[in-house]
Amino acid sequence: LLPARASADAPLREDAAVRIEGAISRMGQGMGRSFGDQRAPLLLTLLRHRNMDGVGETIRVDHVGLGECTLPGLLDRVEDPKWVYAAYAQLILQFARILPERRERGVGRGERSLWPLLNRRLHEFLSGRGYRHTGQCTAEDWAYLSGTFKAMLRFAAGTPFPEDPWTQMWTFLAHWTTEDRYADPCQGPCVRFIRVGAVTA
Repeated sequence: LLPARASADAPLREDAAVRIEGAISRMGQGMGRSFGDQRAPLLLTLLRHRNMDGVGETIRVDHVGLGECTLPGLLDRVEDPKWVYAAYAQLILQFARILPERRERGVGRGERSLWPLLNRRLHEFLSGRGYRHTGQCTAEDWAYLSGTFKAMLRFAAGTPFPEDPWTQMWTFLAHWTTEDRYADPCQGPCVRFIRVGAVTA
């Protein structure tokens, strides 16, 4: 959907943004859902490939669009709320990968990802409950972890988790394209291919 190389003055080109919005609208129409809608929300999967042919490094973020405003609409559509809360917690974990610590806190002077901190808290929770893997977590467990993760982000980074679906998506895409500016010129041109797809579950 988005074969683009970031420029120094525009992390995400305006024409690319228009194409993304149009594609998301068409996907939603075909599925009877709308991205950001409270009653019938559309969720997205974002994929970034290292090369245009999709070979090499791949970063994937699922269930973009989950937030406090869209959770009720999804919970009304499923028999088991566990997967909804689990997806919400996992999305917050993925957001922590691109959110560095505040410079006045911790090691790394603001350059270290917050993901290890939240992931460690997850494993401490599992151990404390006597669980061997995340599949044993209940819906209540995931709901608790989601709240814990968000509180940790606010404290460690001074930035709240973006509950608005559009803010979530643009934050991830802007981070990826901004990263591309700093590619090592010795490694050749930095090319990424970003795909935006719908989650059908």
